[in-house]
Amino acid sequence: MLNWSVIPATSDDAPKLSKLMRKLESENSFMMYEASEIPREELLRERLTASAKTAKETFLLAVSDHGDLYGYVLVFSGHLSRNSGVGTLALGVTEIAQGCGVGSELMAEAIAWSKYHNLYRLQLQVQTNNTKALRLYQKCGFQIEGILRRCALVNDEYVDKYQMALLL
Repeated sequence: MLNWSVIPATSDDAPKLSKLMRKLESENSFMMYEASEIPREELLRERLTASAKTAKETFLLAVSDHGDLYGYVLVFSGHLSRNSGVGTLALGVTEIAQGCGVGSELMAEAIAWSKYHNLYRLQLQVQTNNTKALRLYQKCGFQIEGILRRCALVNDEYVDKYQMALLL
């Protein structure tokens, strides 16, 4: 059994977050970044510092009792007045932590953060063949709004994604 808690990321978490992103990319092909595109620690540190100063985004981390990261969720809202109430969500959970409630807790915390910051919509995209993530998102109340056909090139193959949203 895994012991973990969800905490807000700080700039000091940049090295661990970068390492986590690399681990997630190596475990599956569902993440948006390829290995060479994962933000460097310096860039992550800058982004985490900036996000701590605004209510426009949050990084939340699932951290083990020993300080290892099991996953993260990022929520960022629009910067224009017309989309400032819309949050976009990105989630990553390591293979070892899948099925242990980590994803569910990260999602619950992201939804709570979004409600607290008066977002009225959370949205995300998920590859149509990512059945674990799809089940998690549906369990959290997200609904499929459409299919984005051939919207990404993964391992030299075009993939489709579902556009999903949760109205808060």
